[in-house]
Amino acid sequence: MNDGDSRDSARRLSRAALLAAAAVANGFLLFAVPNVELVTLTVVVSGLLLGPGWGFGVGVAGAGVFGALNPLGSSLAIPSLWAAQMLGQGLNGLVFGLLRARLASMSGPLRHALFAALGVTITALYQSLLALSFWLFAPAGEETFVAFLLGGLLFSLVHLISNGVIFGVLAPVAHDRLSRLPGFR
Repeated sequence: MNDGDSRDSARRLSRAALLAAAAVANGFLLFAVPNVELVTLTVVVSGLLLGPGWGFGVGVAGAGVFGALNPLGSSLAIPSLWAAQMLGQGLNGLVFGLLRARLASMSGPLRHALFAALGVTITALYQSLLALSFWLFAPAGEETFVAFLLGGLLFSLVHLISNGVIFGVLAPVAHDRLSRLPGFR
């Protein structure tokens, strides 16, 4: 590895660390509003800016730290939940990293609508992964699991709708603005 490669790796690592810290900070920003969050947006933007591998890393790091320090309750108490949060956010960064060229080439209302649809889709997948992880931690009968899912339905709907709006409005703007910065070109 030559010095140029070392400097580029260090720059990418520092950008990823900055975005992981931003994901954690954004988690604290709205923690008191149930299921309205900016962590996923930050992770997705990191995938768009840094690519799939770094997006995955930012998702795992950001979700791991925020999940452990969440003022409403640490997910460390349920290890399968904490692991699912990290895996889910990592996959969010990875997927958007893989889609970055396609999404960057789009413009206008269609791009915003696609971001909104993708936001709802990854949120539904994330919610499913978390529900599965909780069931793995505390296996229950079918009736109990259905009651658990129905009990969280309103919270899940709020999460789906809010992320749809957040992604449709903020994700394209955040990506476009941040990609103009010298460190993210």
